[in-house]
This record gives sequence, structure tokens and C-alpha cells, in this order.
Amino acid sequence: MNNWIHENCSRNEKNTKQISEYLNYHKKLKVLHCAKQFKNNKEAYALFGIKKSTFYKWKKEYKKEGEQGLLRKKPIHELNDNQIS
Repeated sequence: MNNWIHENCSRNEKNTKQISEYLNYHKKLKVLHCAKQFKNNKEAYALFGIKKSTFYKWKKEYKKEGEQGLLRKKPIHELNDNQIS
């Protein structure tokens, strides 16, 4: 029973992180597309409550790598069976 709980909690935690990353990716894409549509970077990042430096970091990565540049670079941490979250 305890093992089942641990496996399901770990799976749910991983799914939650994947969903969060997916939403973050789409938010970045939406902000950049709005900036292009508005032809005004400041209006776009202000509308979404994004810091200027963050916006330009996203824009640089997008220009350099396209949509792939907006994806998380660090691997998502996964718990091992012997780790406690």
C-alpha cells in the first residue's frame, strides 16, 4: 500500500510539472506573438505582467532557436524510490 502511494504521488508530481512546463511554454509563445501583433514589445509584456528582462530573454531564445528555445532547458527532477520529497 505504501509503495503504491509513493508511486502514484511521484507520477502525479511528474505530471503536474509537465503540465506546468507546457503552460509556461504556451505563455511565452503567446506573449511573443502578441508583441509581434501589437508591434509593441512593452505593451505585450506589460499586459501579461512579464518583466522587461524576462521578455527580452524569451525573445532572444526564440530568435536563436525558434519555439524550441522556449522549452525548459533543465531536466525535470524525478524522485528515486529511496528519496523523500
